[in-house]
Amino acid sequence: RRPQVLGFLAGALSARAFPALVAAARRKWRHRRRAHRDGVSPGGGPGGLAALKQRCCAAISQQDKLTLKYFDIPALAEPIRVLLALGHFAWRDQRVAFDEWPALKARCKWGQVPVLVSDDSGAELTQCKAICRYLAKLVEIDGAALYPRDDAARAFAIDELIDTFEDVRSKIMPTMRIADQAEKERARQKLFADDGECTLLLRKIDDAFGPDGYAIGSTLTLADVWCYFFVNLLRCGFMEGIPADCMNRHAKLASVTRRVAELPEVKKHYQAEVARGNAFCAAFLDPPPVKRDMFLNDHNTANGATSGG
Repeated sequence: RRPQVLGFLAGALSARAFPALVAAARRKWRHRRRAHRDGVSPGGGPGGLAALKQRCCAAISQQDKLTLKYFDIPALAEPIRVLLALGHFAWRDQRVAFDEWPALKARCKWGQVPVLVSDDSGAELTQCKAICRYLAKLVEIDGAALYPRDDAARAFAIDELIDTFEDVRSKIMPTMRIADQAEKERARQKLFADDGECTLLLRKIDDAFGPDGYAIGSTLTLADVWCYFFVNLLRCGFMEGIPADCMNRHAKLASVTRRVAELPEVKKHYQAEVARGNAFCAAFLDPPPVKRDMFLNDHNTANGATSGG
């Protein structure tokens, strides 16, 4: 159709007017393309890629009043709750009832929670690990951010450990679909037996943790917070069939969990949860025991020593 239209215009306009019309149209098209590229709408406001980034990456600051939306269970929102407590954010914990979920699901960006909302700007953060990384860059303990702002290697080390914890969780998730309760519990007990898939992977994570009582290096990071969440998720009784003492054999994981549990902000948060009747959160206040002989065994194994002298 374009040649027909151009032919019509060529016939209708004089030989001098038609080239001028084409040149003006080309100038307008180039102007719009530059505006889209530079993030400015033709009307002068933000547009194009800049507008998209502004909608998708609206910032949340430590001065904002926040609302965290998630179910009343100690699952994927738990590390976010810990970070909000550590960062002294002003936040409200909106526990979503399961009968409220269908209506909320339709309004969620990806149809899932957790969602962290700024009551001030309306900005929304989604996806658990992305929210955690964002908040951990804002939260500082002893002058150091829990997630590095400019150290790619350290950020990778944190992400690698967190993703490996998630690999453990992925082995548990199929059991959620088992309808028979006894069969479900047997499947989970098998995963956490001495030679179970989850036990073996947790043992590798334990071996990968640093020697100074932290997941990485000698300062608290998001990896420590995630360890605290995940160890207690397994221990708290939420997933029936997983032995409550399943983490006692992992010395470094137990040590890190205890270190995070003893932070005043974390302790205060979970004391309030237990006070309101959240029985699952009792485990978050009572971390697994850390036995000196566990560390000695790990040390001897690492150095190729054998017991009995």
